[in-house]
Amino acid sequence: MLASKEISEHNIEYLTVENLRAGQFYLLPTIHKPGNPGRPIVSANDHPTKRISEFVVSRLPSYVQDTNDYLTKLPPSDISEETLLVSLHVVCLYTNIPHEDGIEA
Repeated sequence: MLASKEISEHNIEYLTVENLRAGQFYLLPTIHKPGNPGRPIVSANDHPTKRISEFVVSRLPSYVQDTNDYLTKLPPSDISEETLLVSLHVVCLYTNIPHEDGIEA
């Protein structure tokens, strides 16, 4: 990518990470749910893919970080009265995909 000038030397320096470490797994308790199950979190600080992920996300116009980011990208004048704004919360998306269907896809 550097040779074809798709990324710069500055990008290469940013993407080159030293002192790497594996992701750190921990659970955040979900106290509002019966039995207080934990929400699994994997910290990516100093992980080999952290900066690559940030680099890719920063270049995807379809990525929406939060409500403010969405409102910045879509001014209210572009929203008609017929538009229905919704929010979704996905639980265990990958564990609910049947293995055979996932492999076939």
